[in-house]
Amino acid sequence: MPSMRSAVRQAMLDARRKSGPIGPPLAKASPGSFSAVSRVATFDQRLSVTAFRMLAALAAYTDRSSLAWPSQELLATKLGMGRRTAQRALMELEDLGYVTVERRRRTDGRGGKAPNCYALTYPERQPEGQVAANFWEATPPPAEPCPL
Repeated sequence: MPSMRSAVRQAMLDARRKSGPIGPPLAKASPGSFSAVSRVATFDQRLSVTAFRMLAALAAYTDRSSLAWPSQELLATKLGMGRRTAQRALMELEDLGYVTVERRRRTDGRGGKAPNCYALTYPERQPEGQVAANFWEATPPPAEPCPL
């Protein structure tokens, strides 16, 4: 049985073949658009606020297969932080298992770097001593429905 890491890598390669060497065009956020972040990430006390914001930004750029191609410069600009801060947040997400990164180079003959490919891979279980991954296990829903 293939590992989760090899499955993610294969998904990245498949998506890259379909979209070309640089990746799909970046989605433009509209006023009514939103993205979802896992409850595991929301309640993970190991994540810094900066890394959580970075995860939310990556989620905003993902496609249906949880892959994203934004440049570090774009992420830093959109989040109002320096590029080095953005790099540290990405490394934190990678170290904690929220993101798998494929570092890429341009293949169009111009040389240089291409935007990295990021796969959102959320950890499989919550670290010891933290809030349950399923929020309702820790906090059951109220007995009466919401009056709204």
